[in-house]
Amino acid sequence: MAVKNNIMPAAPRWVRCEVNLDIGAQYSRAADGTTRSKLLRPTLWRAAYTTQVLDKVASGIIRTRLNDHEAAGSLFRLWDVRRAWPASVSSGTGLDAVEILSVNADRRHIALTGLPANFALTEGDHLAFTHDSGTIRVLHRLTESISANGAGYTAQFRVDPVLIPGAEAGLAVDLYRPYGWFRVEPGSIAEEMAGPRRSRVSFSAAQVLQDV
Repeated sequence: MAVKNNIMPAAPRWVRCEVNLDIGAQYSRAADGTTRSKLLRPTLWRAAYTTQVLDKVASGIIRTRLNDHEAAGSLFRLWDVRRAWPASVSSGTGLDAVEILSVNADRRHIALTGLPANFALTEGDHLAFTHDSGTIRVLHRLTESISANGAGYTAQFRVDPVLIPGAEAGLAVDLYRPYGWFRVEPGSIAEEMAGPRRSRVSFSAAQVLQDV
């Protein structure tokens, strides 16, 4: 069982935040010039973060905590700080009763319930949930905008990446700080000097679906 810490090391402000999908494909060129792809694993998220310029004390604390994660191979909660809640609201309050209402057989579309009446979800918003007896944590992005009806549930809408088996109606959904479990990528921690006593700290991390 991997060690899990509550959250990624805090910083006063992250000036770089990239949380992007890595589809896990291998590409090859055939003799006729066509490009072929083969999926090697489920699509996962990768993240890259850089702090603002910090004094030596703050940068030292963050780098030490990141190094501790790297050395232990521990998992920590990470979300896209630009999308910590839906774009249609100024905070994530009142979103603690959201659940999956239904999952389409194509594993690309889901519907939600438990939203405030007429609540708007926007293309690019993130959502996350846990399934398979609490061992798998998944992170998804809306690829279309949709609004709940007056009763607080939506029609089905499309998400990326593809839903893996285990996603089902009744699972609780996080729209506020929708996090995944991530692990620091070895060798990615760096510190860039911005003067004799100030620096920026950066790192990258990869999503881990299952805690085994």
